[in-house]
Amino acid sequence: TRLSAALAAGRARLGQIPLRDVVEGVWLELGGPALAGRELPLADLILDEIGRHDSGGDCRDVLAVSRALDRTRASLPGVAARVQVMTIHKAKGLEFDTVIVPALGRGIRREDRPALLWQELAQPGALDLLLAPVNASGAANDPLYELLWGLRAQQDLSESDRLLYVAVTRARERLHLFGQTQPPRVGVDAGNASRPARASLLDRLWPVVGAAWIAPPQAATSPGDPTGMPTDATAGWRQPVLRRLPLDWERPAPPPGLRLPPADGVAARTLVPFDWASAWTRRTGSVAHRWLQQIAEHGVERYTPEKIRELRPRFRQLLIREGVESSALDRAVERVVEVLQAAVEDDQGRWLLSAEHAERVNEFAVTVAEGGRFRQLVIDRAFVAPDGMRWIIDYKTGSHEGGDREAFIRSEVERYTPQLRAYRRAFAAIEKRSTRTALFFPLLRLLQPVDPESDSPLEFPGS
Repeated sequence: TRLSAALAAGRARLGQIPLRDVVEGVWLELGGPALAGRELPLADLILDEIGRHDSGGDCRDVLAVSRALDRTRASLPGVAARVQVMTIHKAKGLEFDTVIVPALGRGIRREDRPALLWQELAQPGALDLLLAPVNASGAANDPLYELLWGLRAQQDLSESDRLLYVAVTRARERLHLFGQTQPPRVGVDAGNASRPARASLLDRLWPVVGAAWIAPPQAATSPGDPTGMPTDATAGWRQPVLRRLPLDWERPAPPPGLRLPPADGVAARTLVPFDWASAWTRRTGSVAHRWLQQIAEHGVERYTPEKIRELRPRFRQLLIREGVESSALDRAVERVVEVLQAAVEDDQGRWLLSAEHAERVNEFAVTVAEGGRFRQLVIDRAFVAPDGMRWIIDYKTGSHEGGDREAFIRSEVERYTPQLRAYRRAFAAIEKRSTRTALFFPLLRLLQPVDPESDSPLEFPGS
């Protein structure tokens, strides 16, 4: 009833309420946040994407929204990923963050015995060819044909091993292998452990994983069943665990409205100019920021300069999506590689990107009140160091090719001090902790601590 009323109210005022708000309202009524868990940040991104397709409170092209949501998921490292289904042969030469290989216990169908078998054998200075016809019906087995058939079977097993190697080496971060075995048949395989089908991929792994394999439960069979197969088709079935709200769940009451300070006047908003940067430079900075976020979330310990160079194809795809023109694409890819390699090679960069810090956040969005208006901030990186100090980091991925490096740094500090001050005050509103702010210039191999409340620089730990 509550949901129906919300939908009816949404339809009645569809032309007045943004589409994003209507969808979010229904989602809240359904208790979406209570089930989202770690995927809650993704919900905001989905709602934002829906809002971009708003046309007078409605959506003209639902398929366009679906495609846009797919692109949003694919462009966010670590948040969500597109699933690609392919054969092991097709996956050769590719890599994925997560690889799932199902049905390893399924038997591989072997070919029927051909009428003629042959095998080339390399001999010193010559190449011999062995030929053997299939055995005639009722005749004794031909030793040569049986030898060649055994060699063919061994080649098939070697090919299975190569396939298995290709499958398990496609994963960059996570690999999930699934297989199945048959339970011992009552009265037939008594006392024998379950095994996978002969010549299956799981059978090739069995010498390694067999001892730790959890055997399926042995199902009862009918005394009159000569095959010994289980009579209960649901033997070993486990009910999947579903995330559901309890029946008595009620949506929590919304928090009280935010009380704004007295509007003595609209606070001056300092905007950092970017007119000096070319289009491809700005878009390169966006991709570099996204991957600095990825490195910080996973921990810089997992990234090396060699690994970053291997990611060039992914950087190229992201830059194309950002709209970098083809004439500047190669240069933009190398700039991203240069920025990320400098970040993971620099001692200060490795310190601030480490996953060992407590209370670390990346691309942290926060809304602050300035006079009678709200202002949204996105903080590149923040964490609490071992000494209890809160560090707030702003990435600067640009380069400086002039001669006066110190003057450039002073200029950047002066330009971004108001922005760092806003970050500092935002954290001061949500926690009571000593705070330091800093600019990180990967290409300069410099972490520049800055105190926006004074003119004196702070010391970097260990410097």
